[in-house]
Amino acid sequence: MKVLLLGATDVSRCVLKACLKSRGIEIFVYDPYIEELDDANSKFKHSLPSLHRLKNIEFLTEIPFDLEPDLVIDCLPDDSTQGQFLEEVDGVLNSHPVYITTSKLYSVSELSRMIEQPEKMIGMQFVLPFDEIEFVEIVRGMRTSQATIDVTTDFVQHLSKKYYIVKDVPGYVLNRMLLVVINEAVSILHEGLATPQQVDETLRHGLGMKKGALQLADEIGLNRVVKMANAMASGLNNSRYQPHYLLLDMVNSGLTGKEMSSGFYSYLADILDFPYLST
Repeated sequence: MKVLLLGATDVSRCVLKACLKSRGIEIFVYDPYIEELDDANSKFKHSLPSLHRLKNIEFLTEIPFDLEPDLVIDCLPDDSTQGQFLEEVDGVLNSHPVYITTSKLYSVSELSRMIEQPEKMIGMQFVLPFDEIEFVEIVRGMRTSQATIDVTTDFVQHLSKKYYIVKDVPGYVLNRMLLVVINEAVSILHEGLATPQQVDETLRHGLGMKKGALQLADEIGLNRVVKMANAMASGLNNSRYQPHYLLLDMVNSGLTGKEMSSGFYSYLADILDFPYLST
């Protein structure tokens, strides 16, 4: 199986690592920006225990005309260029592969308009890191065919992950529940009821979550959490998804989570140094 990953991003790195755990997958990572590819290549090598496994990976700044992937996985950042990027890639490929988008902001149905065969567009939603989680949502758009669903479910099962199929609505199931929990955890923190560790330990030990909401928000990226929340509040016309203003303040201050080494937790020190906020 040939898999083409679009974008040298954290998402593509996690998907790549998951693919490397399964046999028979040849992986191509495409990003037109050589700096992004070089950075991704370095991170991949640093994060993979066995360098020989990189033999199955090829990094591309251009898509060869004879490349015929079975799957194209959209790992691109959620911004205004995403649709155009997909359209350009689809114009190069001749094999009419199945497209799997991981976008949390744009609907499957909206992005399907950017490819020649819209019935081959489908969505896949998950919480990072993808290579460690056991479950994904498969999102069926208005024009997604059953054949596309079959190819996608086969791929997900090949990666040893469980799944269910959901409708193409803002937030789907997982993110709608997750963002409510994150927003409430931030509200509790802001009211001074508990520290970040106490909030997360309550969710881990009290509700059995593997990770607390604030730790998970840091790993997702607080800037991404805010984008997702705003998109859901607008798409569902429901103000309960509006991000808490503490989240907005943190993002505006550059405290966006693990990738910037500081969010609700500090990743430059062993001990958390987050202010205990009180009313």
